[in-house]
Amino acid sequence: MTSQPGVAKASRRRYVKAPILEAVCEFRLSPDSKWDLTIPGLLYEKLSSEFPNKEQRILQDIEITQAAQGMQQQIRSSERILFLSPDRKTFVQVGPQLLSVNRLRPYISWEQFKPAIQIAFQSLSNTIDVPRIQRIGLRYINRIEIPQKNFLLETFFDLYPYLGKGLPQGHANFFVGCTFEFRNRQDLCKVQLTDTVPEAKDASAFILDIDYFLGEPNSVRKYHRSVKTVVPAGGLMAPTTSTSATLSSAEETELARRWAHEDIWTRQTVGSFRQLTPLAHYSIMAPYGSLLRDAHSGYIVLFERTDGSRASVTLEIERAFASLRLYRVELPAVTEVRDYLLRFPRLGISVPSITRNVREKLGPKTEISLEVYTDPEIQDEYLVLYARRSEYNPEFLQALSELGSQCADLIPLDSGWLVITTDFRPLPE
Repeated sequence: MTSQPGVAKASRRRYVKAPILEAVCEFRLSPDSKWDLTIPGLLYEKLSSEFPNKEQRILQDIEITQAAQGMQQQIRSSERILFLSPDRKTFVQVGPQLLSVNRLRPYISWEQFKPAIQIAFQSLSNTIDVPRIQRIGLRYINRIEIPQKNFLLETFFDLYPYLGKGLPQGHANFFVGCTFEFRNRQDLCKVQLTDTVPEAKDASAFILDIDYFLGEPNSVRKYHRSVKTVVPAGGLMAPTTSTSATLSSAEETELARRWAHEDIWTRQTVGSFRQLTPLAHYSIMAPYGSLLRDAHSGYIVLFERTDGSRASVTLEIERAFASLRLYRVELPAVTEVRDYLLRFPRLGISVPSITRNVREKLGPKTEISLEVYTDPEIQDEYLVLYARRSEYNPEFLQALSELGSQCADLIPLDSGWLVITTDFRPLPE
């Protein structure tokens, strides 16, 4: 990244506990690029020596467009093929007009991450003709845990929410962000900070999301068949993309009005793809999207616009954790649950819905805890949603059995497993 007036040049820092959860380099091709179902297979032939493991994932999205008849909505599904390294820490995602390279922690350095990007992009450029690239983004998702509960955010961050004197100074959670300009707006960098579930009991945790890309769509048009012309030595520069439907303030207000009076299907960002959930409007939170209240449960969820990278897997899990916090689900071992969902990311799309059903059926006096259970006899692991109460009567046990049957249908095949049960542990007085 090049320096600009008024911005100090960043120096490389080495952290004892590196905060990077995931690094993502995403190439989004222009919509007129030729693409067919044979391309993932052709790419796998070129990449299988480095990325021998292959998986398939399905994403669902909703596209909202403005037409003469009013707002139109259409549900779309797309397929992602993943090619994973032997340790599953580095993988390539391939979808229609999309190529991304992901590195999970431990992230060592750009020098070690860059060769995987070069191999993947070179394979793509040797497989199909790419006349234009609509967006290239380099994204770093950091998780920072501070062993304190009460402190000033400005002590640790330069980006944080400002609460005026007329506002309550305590907050349950927050989401703040800004898009910064570089090189006379040729480059943009979107930085977002939000709180998340801490791993330690008396700690606070935050997600710092940094997404760097070019400011003009399709500005990468001509290149030699080498990624060096797209990934310069000083860093990655990339064009952005527009949303599937760019809404003006008036259109957004009209959409909010419609959400307030009728249930429509929209997307809840809680998994490796967006799960469709009926929502009613709660409030607008531009430019990141809309903060909505679920019409059935009363819980608040975030509806995001479709600009920016969609290739991160860890960020989707952290968003799922945020949803679990709204349903007051305990996570005594966050790292174990995260690692399990990284192995079975399709399960992440179901966990928030399942826990919501459990909370609604068992009520607020039930303690709910999501944990990973390891069976020592057969060396098997699966998620367990423990429900605990002060008293265990037959009605409670019957409700657990019914929930288990209902929620089994929400778990995708070949995506890990989740069991709803109780360990009869008494709640503290």
